[in-house]
Amino acid sequence: MNEEQHISDLKNHFLIAMPGLQDPYFMHSVVYIHEHSDTGATGFIVNKPTNVKIAEILERVELASDDEALTERPTLLGGPVSQEQIYLMMHDKDNLTPQTIKVSYSPETLAEVVNPESKQEALFFLGYASWEPGQLENEIANNGWLIVPYSNDILFDLPYVNRYEAAASLIGVDIANLSGDVGHA
Repeated sequence: MNEEQHISDLKNHFLIAMPGLQDPYFMHSVVYIHEHSDTGATGFIVNKPTNVKIAEILERVELASDDEALTERPTLLGGPVSQEQIYLMMHDKDNLTPQTIKVSYSPETLAEVVNPESKQEALFFLGYASWEPGQLENEIANNGWLIVPYSNDILFDLPYVNRYEAAASLIGVDIANLSGDVGHA
């Protein structure tokens, strides 16, 4: 596989933190890779809810919503970068594919998503994950991450607590049986 193929292959995939990855932000994480190119990668941790409810985010920007199912949901810890910023990962409720997922951090988009007549479904993140050019590839080569295909259900429907094991099962892996030690044959 040449370098260009490898780089383009990670966009719209999940990364599963291997048991040996001890970084406190990424330990036991599932990360959705939103962008990946020769300039680096960005993604969002999709299985770590915070104590900050969406209602608190709406208050900060002087928005309101009567949708208690929405406002009482927790935001997710998207990653260690810009944790003071809210990011929305959204899609049209009637058309969900990896190509239709958009990420935004604008207040206008936030207002659009919380509108009761919105056609958008969204996940709310505080911060995001970012890697410099070659950094993620190096972490993968050093047994830090397992790469698995994207799944709509895992990203938008499955309870957060089940996403780590479910993502690994997409490729037939029982995460409990993996070792944190790197070995070579």
